[in-house]
Amino acid sequence: LLNSEVIEPIEKDNICIGVKYKDKNGDIQQIYGNVILDCSGHSAVLGRYYGIPYDIKINCPIIKCIISEANIDIDKIQHLHVYIIGNGDLNYAPNFPPCTAFAFSKGGKNMEVGLMLYMRQAIKMKTVNIPSDDEIMMVWDKLKQNYPGFSEFLKEARIDYEELTAISNARLVKHVLPKAGVVLIGESAGFVDPFGSSGLYSSMEMANFFVKMLSRKLDYITDSNSTDSKHKLEIWSSKNINEYKKQWNKDPTFKYIKKSYFQTGIFYWYIL
Repeated sequence: LLNSEVIEPIEKDNICIGVKYKDKNGDIQQIYGNVILDCSGHSAVLGRYYGIPYDIKINCPIIKCIISEANIDIDKIQHLHVYIIGNGDLNYAPNFPPCTAFAFSKGGKNMEVGLMLYMRQAIKMKTVNIPSDDEIMMVWDKLKQNYPGFSEFLKEARIDYEELTAISNARLVKHVLPKAGVVLIGESAGFVDPFGSSGLYSSMEMANFFVKMLSRKLDYITDSNSTDSKHKLEIWSSKNINEYKKQWNKDPTFKYIKKSYFQTGIFYWYIL
């Protein structure tokens, strides 16, 4: 299954029972399961198929850049450095969305630097034009060259990796079970800590929660000697799906991430 690409879900009795995928040779294959977890990040193949508006409401553009030979004093640069840039702050891009340039050490003179746009706020602002990829890269190039404080790190530094991508941290996906049989996990669910845009811990906690809960349900139904088709229908009944949602909303990690989104929303609304 390595080097394979999911194409679309397979459904039966209005339940997702598997996926079609393209293998490394380009051949279309099928695979089945009692539960399908979409952990494909901001690309969220199944999430998009079932209508989650990632590009409009969930994803934020982000540039990730790894540099070496950075212009830093490692004794002074031990923590994350953040440069908050409001709408209208850049005279060469007055309608650019609010964003943050960031930099942190990866040991020695190696650093990760980047730029993240805040689309949750931007789509509500009349003074913002949603930028193209070329416009984002133009702003990024200028920030590297002459933004006070930030550009100092990049003087004579070597860029080892640079990519414009996205991260699902504008807001939580409302329906993490968008279809019977499917659970969106981690970034596919917008389940990222918005304070630092880190999603590894929260994604693992979310996966652990749903795997444990659904495994218990599968064991219980399987022990009742139901047929395969019958126990799929029971696992994904409306009653059970509603119960899964209720249990998830009570989970401490979910409550923490939801609260973090609320707090960062207020914070950035006032300062940006």
